[in-house]
Parts: sequence; C-alpha cells; structure tokens
Amino acid sequence: MKAEFFTIAICTYNRATVIEHSIKSVLSQTASRSNYEILIIDNNCTDNTVEIVNKYSSMNDNIRLVNEQNQGLSYSRNRAIEEARGEIIVFIDDDAEMCPDYLNNLKKVFDEEKNIGAAGGPVEVGWLEPVPSWYETGLARAFNYLYYGSFRMKLKYPRMIFGTNMAFPLSLLKKMGGFRTGIGSIGEQSLSSGEMKMFHRIDKNERERLDITGYAESDIEILLQIEKKEGLPILYDPLLKVRHLISPERLTPEYILTKALWQGRSQYRLESHYGIKGGVRNALWCLFESYARIALGKSGGRLTERFQRALARGIVKEWLHGEK
Repeated sequence: MKAEFFTIAICTYNRATVIEHSIKSVLSQTASRSNYEILIIDNNCTDNTVEIVNKYSSMNDNIRLVNEQNQGLSYSRNRAIEEARGEIIVFIDDDAEMCPDYLNNLKKVFDEEKNIGAAGGPVEVGWLEPVPSWYETGLARAFNYLYYGSFRMKLKYPRMIFGTNMAFPLSLLKKMGGFRTGIGSIGEQSLSSGEMKMFHRIDKNERERLDITGYAESDIEILLQIEKKEGLPILYDPLLKVRHLISPERLTPEYILTKALWQGRSQYRLESHYGIKGGVRNALWCLFESYARIALGKSGGRLTERFQRALARGIVKEWLHGEK
C-alpha cells in the first residue's frame, strides 16, 4: 500500500524524565513534518509530563496531546487508534528514540510490499546513566534488545517485532478492534510468597505498569492475531531502528526477574489460546541447559541464567496451574 501520512503514537505514564528524548527523535526525522503527526496519549500522568509535551506542542503544530482516563497501555493504544489521522500508525515507547531515517524507511517498506500486517525493526539498548554494576551483556533481551539480521524478512512466531517499535496499517487495527484490554495481568493473588516479596520490592510506578497494563502479552496477542487470523505477514526491516533508553534506577534485578516470570506465564497462556505447541518442552530444555552451562563453567553470568530460568519457570508454572 502507498503510505503518505503517518501517525507516531507515544503512550505515556509518568515519564517526564525521558519523554523529551522520544519527542525530539521524532521531530528530527529526515521526512517532512507535513508527512507525519506526533500523537501523545496521556494515561493520567501525575508528574510534569503534560507540561513538557505542551512546551513542544506550542512550538510544533504536528503534535497533539490526548488524555485517556482508562488506565493501561492497551486502552492508551486504542485511544491512539481512534485519534490517529495517518494511514500508518507507529507505536514507540515513551523511553525510545527513532533513528532519523525511520519514517522514510518505513514509507519505502509499505510502498514496496503488499498486504503488510505489521512492520518493525531492531531495538538497541541505550543507557541514560552509567551502566549498573550488576548488568551482564546476556541480559540484553530483558531490555527489549532485538536484532534478527541485516536484511528485510517475514517473521513467524516465536520470532516477533517488539511493542517499542511496531507499525500497522490503521485500517487493519480498526477492523480488528484494536488491542485487547484486561489481559496480561496475573495479579498479586496468583503469586507465591517468594514472588510476592519480589513484587513489593519493585518501585510503585513500575509495579503499576507491570501489574496493570499487560503490555508484553497485548503486543504479542495483536501480532498473533495478524499472523494466525488475518493471514498477513509481519515484516522485520533492519533500517527501522529505535533505541530503548534505560534508566538504571527504574530497573532492578528484582524487577527483571519478576517480569521474566510473568512474561513466561503470559506466553504460555497465549500459546495455548492459539494452539501453539512445544512451549513447555522448550522451557524444560532451557532449564536443563542453564544448569548445564553453570556446571560446565560456560555461564553467561549469574543474573543472566536466573533471568532465563525465571522465564522458563513462568511457562512451566502456568502449565501446572492449567493442569489442576
């Protein structure tokens, strides 16, 4: 399809410290500003995020700010779908930066390919402050790092683009009814005593994002719908790059491990819903490999192994829960 006008949607909740990076990266696109709008969805921010956005919108007539009172990322994304004016809607996180040629490269993808369901590309990890001492390179996946290769390709599950960098034909999302709400949250009642302790050590804002939005599951769910139900391809293009900015004070080892556990549980539920087999077998093999690497002295790092095991345990845990 020919793409002439784009909506870049940034859904935000109390990210005043980083959202300027996202806004500036979009305003720095090599594409003409007459070819895109920046749509910012305020999901009931209580910090000075709105003040910062208003500062930029007063100087740039292609920036719009809309409030969504229903708390949660899926609600915010669905509001963006309602408000968008572009043929293509691009979602990036409020702590992510677009590469300068992103929109020109995205236009090329949609102009050259037919019947695209979704498109996205690499996600790099960028640090706003010095890298914490506990970080290990093997943890890149926990920070949404994504790189599949240097050429354009069609993806099939479990290979997927990430929610911090995904673009869709607006008409398709409207036809599908947008993102599902009310999924992804396991809730405190489902946690074991040890998981509860980890959960409550997480910063309150991060806990709310983790417990309420279900962002990881809603991202994968919409892409699985496109692949399995709509029968449309999901494209990865290496020129559609974003950088995911990390604030060390917001991400702790406890947060990473708890998120991995919940991600595993969500993954199993989605795979079961879509009839995807092999998740439990792969998780058990992942647990075996992790302990084998440790025994052989080939571990990628203590926290890296704990992260991978937490993800696998989440899958097994949800499988056992479903077998009861």
